[in-house]
Amino acid sequence: SGMILSRAAVNGTSAVTGGNAARAPGIPIRRRPSRRAREHRADAGIMVATSIPARCSSVLTVEESAATPHLVDAGAVSDLYIYPIRGLSGQRLERVTVDPDRGFPFDRCWALPKREAAEAASGDRPLTSAEAYGLTVFPRLAGVSTHLDPETERLRVHVQEHVVLDVSLRDDTDVREAERFFARVLDLDEADRPRLVRRANRTFNFSYTASVSEHLTWACHLVNLASIRDLEERIGHEVDPRRFRANLYVDLGEPWIERDLIGKEFRAGEVVLRGEMMAARCAATEVNLETTERDLPIPRLLKQHYGHTDLGIYANILSGGDLAPGLPVAVPAGIGAGRP
Repeated sequence: SGMILSRAAVNGTSAVTGGNAARAPGIPIRRRPSRRAREHRADAGIMVATSIPARCSSVLTVEESAATPHLVDAGAVSDLYIYPIRGLSGQRLERVTVDPDRGFPFDRCWALPKREAAEAASGDRPLTSAEAYGLTVFPRLAGVSTHLDPETERLRVHVQEHVVLDVSLRDDTDVREAERFFARVLDLDEADRPRLVRRANRTFNFSYTASVSEHLTWACHLVNLASIRDLEERIGHEVDPRRFRANLYVDLGEPWIERDLIGKEFRAGEVVLRGEMMAARCAATEVNLETTERDLPIPRLLKQHYGHTDLGIYANILSGGDLAPGLPVAVPAGIGAGRP
């Protein structure tokens, strides 16, 4: 059942309570409302999800990009996010400078690996999905709202709008305190508590794509809000874009044209990117970030309505620059046959 953490977890207990989680801090993603979704979500026949064994895996990759001689404006940047600690809360950005050698700065530079993985890796290599704690298996993590200041490495954690942890990740004692806190969140014994690990150097991060290929270490995750609106229309239910944990949310007006960007160069503002791989969705997207419940079987719904489980793409940054909401997104002229 859908349960969320109570403040009792801070006091050394693993108590959980039913109800609504506090909204994560920050401004919701800008999006156009779906008229049909609003009209039908009250009586939509959506099956409640159970744990679906969908894998977060790639379905299409490219090694060389096609030439893109002419780009045309297709939409705009909607929102920007980083996830300083893999598997935990996203943090919205008003502006960010990106480049090919570091992608989105401070994105997934910390992780919460399982004990065995932490002892084996010691923060010196990327982690697979199976090695790190996240929403796929532990939806209760959505019940804690985390904010890590990338510059000072000060971590603040809220549960139901109350600060329950305020520590410095530059202090070993504070790191151990944070690990004990997350052990209580995950209902783990002290001996099995997770480890909070910083990457050993700046040559990699703890993103999913870094574990897939070194070539994709600094890839950013792009989601087209028009595709989410199309999904809402199909299923008759509103879908929170934050479920997909993207770095770059764009609105390209037409749904699914991002699928045509694989192997092609495109621009967001002055930043040049190339689509590299489709983003196959896993069970983490089933989790409602407000209630911690698995309330929408996103992978199954995508498969049912489109014949695949993809939503979004991973793109490498070829030429860096500033990104901010409202900047234009230009794509190769003539694309748009990507609708499933």
